[in-house]
Amino acid sequence: QAREEYAAACFSDIEEQMEMGISLLDETHRVEDQLLNEKEEDRQKKLAAQKARQAEKENLLQKMYLEKKSVRKEILDSKESLIIATNQARNDFNVLSARKACFTPKQNEHPRPTLHGMRP
Repeated sequence: QAREEYAAACFSDIEEQMEMGISLLDETHRVEDQLLNEKEEDRQKKLAAQKARQAEKENLLQKMYLEKKSVRKEILDSKESLIIATNQARNDFNVLSARKACFTPKQNEHPRPTLHGMRP
């Protein structure tokens, strides 16, 4: 009978240790899952931050491209305006030169008579 009691006590101890082991194993799995979840959350946060930085970079590049395009258009418009103004000035100069030539006597030429035969 003592053996049976001893065996029952041993079996009870083994059963308690098994329950404790199962409980520890469950706790270990819970902690592992928590750590994996935290790792996944960190990965997701890092990924979101990386995407945000990339989007910010792309927005900045797009803004710079549009600004560069705008400046280039302004330069081309200014250049075109300058060409037009230069051509107009050249035309005005040619017209004035032609008018001056009409009223300026050439060398070795007598001045033209004015109204009523008067000379300047």
